[in-house]
Amino acid sequence: MKTSQKIIVVYFILIIGGMFFLFTDAKVKAKPNKVVYTLSSFSVIVAEKDADLHIIQSDSNYITAEGQMEKLLSANKLFEIVNDTLHVYKGARMYVKCKELRSIAGKNAFWLGISKYNTDSLIVDLSGGMLYFTPENEMSKIDFFELMTRDSAYVEMQNVNIEKINVKADNKSNIQLHGIYNEISATLQHGSNLRADNNYKVLHVEQVE
Repeated sequence: MKTSQKIIVVYFILIIGGMFFLFTDAKVKAKPNKVVYTLSSFSVIVAEKDADLHIIQSDSNYITAEGQMEKLLSANKLFEIVNDTLHVYKGARMYVKCKELRSIAGKNAFWLGISKYNTDSLIVDLSGGMLYFTPENEMSKIDFFELMTRDSAYVEMQNVNIEKINVKADNKSNIQLHGIYNEISATLQHGSNLRADNNYKVLHVEQVE
């Protein structure tokens, strides 16, 4: 075989090999991927605008970012901890597992979910967006739950056992309380509403227009 023919054959093999590599690499990047980060301690979580956040109680603190790897790598800052507060940003579906949590804030997050959490007290403050506190496998128990909502926020709670819940809902918030509640105290303002399916012992609701 002449030298020129050998060179042509080598180039042909390189081209075919390169195309195969790119095709294979593209398929791998298209598959869902996860990146796990270990976190330092924090007690407050803020779900920033358009964040997709899921919270689960655990013995350790870490966060998992889920999505296509190329998007995870090209995304801007996905989270940060500042002064005992974990801020979670948009760009990936984020799963936070944490030990000691005292408050959660949502700033018009795309999704804010709590799948399991047992604690003495918890404060949740929502500005728009939605919160689903819906444990699946076992009922979550909380002694005191403080819920503040505004700006058409939507809250749905199921499979929870709460001794006392205080609700302050403003500006067309929609609160759906399913589960078990010993005492519900609610102040509803400016078109907000609350539904509780006869699952309480004491109910006090103040409607303010």
